[in-house]
Amino acid sequence: MKTHKIRFGFACNSSSVSSLILVDPGLKYDSCEKWIEVKDKREFFARVMFWQIRDGKDEENTIFVNRVCGTELNTEQLNEYVGSYLMSDRGPGDTFSFPTDRKGNIHEEFVREFLDYVDKKDLSWLSYDDNYKEDAYDLISMHASMGVSLLQYFPHGVARKDENYWTIFSQKTGNKIRLSFDYSQVAPEKSTIPELIDIKLTNYCPYECEFCYQGSDKKGNHADKEAFKSIIDQLYKYDVFEIALGGGEPTLHPDFNELIDYINEKNIVVNITTRNWNWIKSYIDSCLEGMADNYTFYPKIKSVAISTETPDMINKVYEYTLLGMEQKLKGKMVNYERLNECIQFQYIVGINDKLEEMLETCFQKKYRLTLLGYKTTNRGSLLKPKAQEWRSIVKKYLWMRSYIGIDTVLAKDCEGLLDTSLEKLLLEKHEGRFSCYIDAVNYKIGPSSFCATEDMMPFTDLKENFKIITDKS
Repeated sequence: MKTHKIRFGFACNSSSVSSLILVDPGLKYDSCEKWIEVKDKREFFARVMFWQIRDGKDEENTIFVNRVCGTELNTEQLNEYVGSYLMSDRGPGDTFSFPTDRKGNIHEEFVREFLDYVDKKDLSWLSYDDNYKEDAYDLISMHASMGVSLLQYFPHGVARKDENYWTIFSQKTGNKIRLSFDYSQVAPEKSTIPELIDIKLTNYCPYECEFCYQGSDKKGNHADKEAFKSIIDQLYKYDVFEIALGGGEPTLHPDFNELIDYINEKNIVVNITTRNWNWIKSYIDSCLEGMADNYTFYPKIKSVAISTETPDMINKVYEYTLLGMEQKLKGKMVNYERLNECIQFQYIVGINDKLEEMLETCFQKKYRLTLLGYKTTNRGSLLKPKAQEWRSIVKKYLWMRSYIGIDTVLAKDCEGLLDTSLEKLLLEKHEGRFSCYIDAVNYKIGPSSFCATEDMMPFTDLKENFKIITDKS
């Protein structure tokens, strides 16, 4: 199984934030169990699937699992040892699950291709929890013998096939992977349907930031509610995984909550970018209240990116969160890092001399920081990056790679630096190949939120529009 691309965490804009790591195909691990017989491997994964479903319909599920996996196990055999194995230190635990379709059912086509692949005699399984290994990142591997363990990073994934490769997207973690079962398959250059769509919900914004490449202001207009819903209907039709909702200030759209509910009804993940402190506080409150009642709570908006120029906002969010935990949780336990998955920050590199302080603060507080390059449209064209040794600062902090995202604009500017300092880092440097941008205010579509006016076209059919975009890219 060949990994073509991997991303950790949710995206809050259409710039393809990338991370990590491919391992030398020759790398071996002493801790791998070798399974040679096809029957043994198929029966193991049949048990894994049976355990994953576990909805009380044992007889019905036994028939389903045997049909999909090509096994002949009874219910008692399917229950045998797997529960204890999966939940033990040596098993994949709840980090392993077969991907599903949009409706939440096991994706049968993926499973069949996967099992045909694992039938190969040179495949082995990593037999303990790799999250505790110091070299855990190395397990994201092109090597056939490690291909199965790779799926452990994508719990509760939704699968979609696009020509000769699969994309698996986790609606709970934001992790996304493109892979193919044919190791000779070259990495895809584009998709036929976008995986992510950046949508402008409004061009109204009271903050009027001097660097705003959208040119949003207090005179801006909101997207029509019904027109926006028609866009979401198409995204659902074509199995788009997630939406990055922006503006202007999206939280100030008069129908914001209704539209968020509508997106969730379509089982599409939605993330946003905001500067609205009052809304940010309400979001943190809702997360804390949900987590107080349910440890596995996931908010309707999976991730919020806060646009800021200084560490002050980072500290402000951190202090408000700690206060909220004390007041709302009332002795109940909550994983702080799990809570932090819901919040990230965005910073335009070069806008001031706060880069190192921003990186240090985010690392200390365990927040993700996405570094953005200048977009030279609208008010962004009036500014120039301040002179500073930002490349050396980024290089200094690359060891924090799980806390740093880099957008496509910056990736092009610092490609040489990153390729030499961390040669395994995967960077997406092109817009409009796996994602695109829809201006819902003007009902237009283009490759990115900062593309030229002539690159925008009327939004009609997503698949047809996107083909035109990818052909140009």
